[in-house]
Amino acid sequence: MPSSRRAWILAFCGAYLAALVVIVVVAGRGGTNEMFGFVTRVPFGDKVGHFVLIGGLGLAADVALRFRDWRFRSWRGVPIGPAVAMVVALLEELSQIALPTRSFDLVDLAADALGIAAFTALGRRLIRRADEGGPARPGDDRA
Repeated sequence: MPSSRRAWILAFCGAYLAALVVIVVVAGRGGTNEMFGFVTRVPFGDKVGHFVLIGGLGLAADVALRFRDWRFRSWRGVPIGPAVAMVVALLEELSQIALPTRSFDLVDLAADALGIAAFTALGRRLIRRADEGGPARPGDDRA
């Protein structure tokens, strides 16, 4: 991968992580704004938010770490980026126990895990398809 492209990927991942930190801090302080109002008006909006935002974090981390896996003896391997994203999600959810404006929720963790799994599978499928020479995105004519 060209170094300029890698720099853009890392910059995007950093910006994405920074946006998530802002969301967590605002929510942790009990803050409300239009974004949080939207989440409360959509059925299961909080769970959808966890699925999409943390799933996206897992994908961004996987891309930033070049789809690397931890290998253990006979295991196929554990994707490093998504594993780190899940640990971050777990720590964030556990931190809510100490905050009077927040509450720990196992269903949020399940939405995080499902989002990470779905986004990771999609990202790896697209990269595998591109490596096999098939079209990686609409309009790509490679055969």
